[in-house]
Amino acid sequence: MNKIKVATLGPKGSFSEEAASNLYPSEPILLLGSMQEVYDSVVSGKTDIGVLPYYNSIADVVQQAREIINFEVSGNSVILNDRKIRKVAETFLPIRLNLITLDGVSLEEIIQVITHPKAAEQCSGFLKKMGVDVVTSYFENGQRRDYSTSEAARYVSEEGCRQIAAVSSANVTKYHKNLKIAVPDIQNGKNNRTYFMAFQKS
Repeated sequence: MNKIKVATLGPKGSFSEEAASNLYPSEPILLLGSMQEVYDSVVSGKTDIGVLPYYNSIADVVQQAREIINFEVSGNSVILNDRKIRKVAETFLPIRLNLITLDGVSLEEIIQVITHPKAAEQCSGFLKKMGVDVVTSYFENGQRRDYSTSEAARYVSEEGCRQIAAVSSANVTKYHKNLKIAVPDIQNGKNNRTYFMAFQKS
């Protein structure tokens, strides 16, 4: 039996990867660079299933998803108004956000934190108390792009700057051995969950 191709937002250690793996534990997961790439890969037939986040219990709708896919939130679910795709599965993922730094760095050294815009909203209380500069996007080829949480952690790892931290999943420390969890569970509330939906081409 041929394995299905599942696409989601990377890089490794992302919450999207975790959600996709929970929904399709036996299938290979293709990690792509943007939500648009995930959507396009399904609609074009390059992959069979796409898994994306749609809304969060603290930070509400994921605007990036709404810009790509026409949908509305109804109760604890999502109704698709996009005729090119259809829903095949859904899941809620508990979101535990952590301050990630280079190993050996103290909190006093941090002057900037990078992360996804929704992650910044979800831990706004902690970040405000830190009093640091929060960066959620960057420019690439003239286009403004939002960081994913795992992308932010990878940046901290590769840049090696002691003054920069990321807000991300604990999973990123498995793939970047020079990173550590400086402060765990910095989200605003305990009941922080994100709704993910798997979709395929109609």
